[in-house]
Amino acid sequence: MEDELRNDALTVIREVRRLRLTLAASLNQRLGDSGVTLAQFAAMGILDQTGESTMSALAGKMGTTLGAATNLADRLIAAGYATRSRSETDRRVVNVALTPQGHEFVQRLHAWGSESIMRLFREIPAQDRRTFLDVFHRLADVIEADASRPSDTPDDPPRC
Repeated sequence: MEDELRNDALTVIREVRRLRLTLAASLNQRLGDSGVTLAQFAAMGILDQTGESTMSALAGKMGTTLGAATNLADRLIAAGYATRSRSETDRRVVNVALTPQGHEFVQRLHAWGSESIMRLFREIPAQDRRTFLDVFHRLADVIEADASRPSDTPDDPPRC
């Protein structure tokens, strides 16, 4: 049982890596000459979903430093995809939000992504898609629950 779980875990790691690299290459190709990087597009996706955000919250959602998030925001602002403003209640807080042009950019890429996935899903029988989506949702729920557990448990990897 333990060996089967380990083999399944290694298979998931390999397949998620393969899927991530393939999707990133496809998205990177689609971004093409727009001047937007994958990291910038990730920030735009977060802002499109959450609306205006503090720089600290954006950095936290991206799993990066405040400096890196600020650098991304600077480039998005320069390209006309985002705006920056100070909080009216606390001038130390910096907010960032997408411009209408930024929202439109994200929506165009989401439409392309939906069409791409629909094209791929046409190759998979409906029942298999339902099973995949059910397992995919359950896995996402388990991962979210696991991410919220205390990080000082014995099964955590050593810090590098």
